[in-house]
Amino acid sequence: MSKVFCSECGNEITGSSKFCSSCGHPIASSTEPTQPQQQHTKPTPAEDPSHGVKPNNNFMIIVIIAGIIGVGLLIYFWQKEAPEDVAKQFFTHITKLEIKEAQKLISSDADPSVKEEMRELGDMLDSLPIEFKSDQLKSKSTFKVKDVDKSGKKATVRAEVSVMDEDYTEEAYFELKKEKGNWKVLSFD
Repeated sequence: MSKVFCSECGNEITGSSKFCSSCGHPIASSTEPTQPQQQHTKPTPAEDPSHGVKPNNNFMIIVIIAGIIGVGLLIYFWQKEAPEDVAKQFFTHITKLEIKEAQKLISSDADPSVKEEMRELGDMLDSLPIEFKSDQLKSKSTFKVKDVDKSGKKATVRAEVSVMDEDYTEEAYFELKKEKGNWKVLSFD
């Protein structure tokens, strides 16, 4: 009796199986013996058109992961500005008479007196016969954080500040509230 081989993988078929035990390919029902197929071999480097070109998937994966981490850190630090930084920005804008910039840092829930003080200061500056520019002011103001008390979405910043005279300092208190991921000034004293 002649040997029968699978026409798909070339494995020898034993008995009267209807499927190859190696690859599961259906066996022809003819009684003619089949010749074993040549085993599929990997092309030699001369036959392989991609020889010498190695896909560097690991490098691309590392670049993508690094990009995602970088964007994530940028967003994290952009939204996680500390309340003491916002208090200092607010104070700096006021000492440089940048009232519109200072107003952008005031909470929508701020005490009405805070909003009124800022509006009055802005109106007063607008009514002056000369225009102040922040780069023309040579204010020697200082802002030194003494204490920060954060509790959930609220914070209190206690700072030692001076305006115009670094030798004369006083304590200032800034109450802040987190709104949409950013700290905003509720009140200052």
